Amino acid sequence: MEADSVLLRVEQYANRCTKSETGILNEILRNPQEVAKDTIVEFAAKCEVSEPTITRFVRKIGFKHYTEFRIILSQELLRDEIKKNQNYDEKKEISGLYEEYCRLLEKSSALISQEILNELIDMMDQATRIKIYGIGASGLTAFETATKLLRVGYSVFAVSDASYMRRDASYSRQGDLIIAFSVSGETRDLVAALELAAKHGARIILVSAYEHSAASKFAHKVVFTSRKDSLPAGHFISSEIAQLFVVDCLYERIVRRNPDKLVDYEAKAFSAVVDDFSEARIVRPRKKKE
Repeated sequence: MEADSVLLRVEQYANRCTKSETGILNEILRNPQEVAKDTIVEFAAKCEVSEPTITRFVRKIGFKHYTEFRIILSQELLRDEIKKNQNYDEKKEISGLYEEYCRLLEKSSALISQEILNELIDMMDQATRIKIYGIGASGLTAFETATKLLRVGYSVFAVSDASYMRRDASYSRQGDLIIAFSVSGETRDLVAALELAAKHGARIILVSAYEHSAASKFAHKVVFTSRKDSLPAGHFISSEIAQLFVVDCLYERIVRRNPDKLVDYEAKAFSAVVDDFSEARIVRPRKKKE
């Protein structure tokens, strides 16, 4: 299906709608920008229908599933917005993005508190093993988180490969804690891994921008980040910045609760590097016999 035909296709289906589908169609045409941001759970709640009803509707208008519909609708809306702003001021590009990042972080800071951070740390301290999950760009956040937690003495490792994540989740046991990063909370492989881990007794912390998502069903605690699509030019910035903000807040809280942790483990890391350097053998090339 052509991207620019999404809303037109919805309009053309109007005379074939069932009673429940009429509400879906009207919601899309009334506020497509909001629909493009909604998960299927959120959209179904707004339309007061079931998720399967939403899925059947988008299939009838030519999409494989709701996610495809939402992505192509977002692309159409973005293209229209860019066309409307052809005469923008190039001098304001950098300052404009800076302002958007500030808004993103300001909104994220309003969603986090010392109480939430302390609760997360308590869950981490009670765990025998911590695993960090993230796929795609969220995988980068997962590895950054693991690096920071290692520096303060936690037994932790990160997983970003989808197939290995499922396998690792199947090895989970009671005492494990999984910190999962997913902006949408709908990443299929991540959701499948969390479901497996939950069945095996692992506790789960989800860092996501959406309250009602497939991943949140398996989370014991959900930490919310700001949604970049709530910003006027959110499509130009990286939503992972909001994830990293949460990680840095958590890291600072850990260190402030126990400053000796950072000092002790940084000293051990420094000592290991120094020892490796001092014990390294410098091999010099032999002189050729004349």
